[in-house]
Amino acid sequence: MAADSRPDVSVDAITQALQTQALDPLEQIIEAVDLHFWLMNLDPVELVYASPATLRAWGASEGQAELRAPRVHPQDVDAYAALFSAASGQPRDADYRVIEDDGQTRWRHSRVFPIRDAAGNVIRIAGVTEDITARKRAEQELAVHTALER
Repeated sequence: MAADSRPDVSVDAITQALQTQALDPLEQIIEAVDLHFWLMNLDPVELVYASPATLRAWGASEGQAELRAPRVHPQDVDAYAALFSAASGQPRDADYRVIEDDGQTRWRHSRVFPIRDAAGNVIRIAGVTEDITARKRAEQELAVHTALER
């Protein structure tokens, strides 16, 4: 049987190589899927982490001291605000519209999850948000088409 000609590569060498890259693997995945990931402390209320997609959606850049919250459509403010209610400690999700700086309205879907300390108290919330504008437009077109067929 021929000897294996592959070089020996240690896990430490792979880890070190990954760490020297501009983005670690998790950051590369987060950037590639273009979802909005964020983590927020509740006391005091502060944003701990926002993915690059979140920063772009909120019109901010990395290292910016303050983020501008999205302008939520007036009819969707209650649904959006309910996402951030940690009183129940239950995961929440909602569809809502945001109004972009150029006046365009886009649909988003957010899922928010409580993060608990060792005593079970909710101390943070984490969220995942995706742009669902294309899906909502397709649903609206289908509804119009269905109504016309009747």
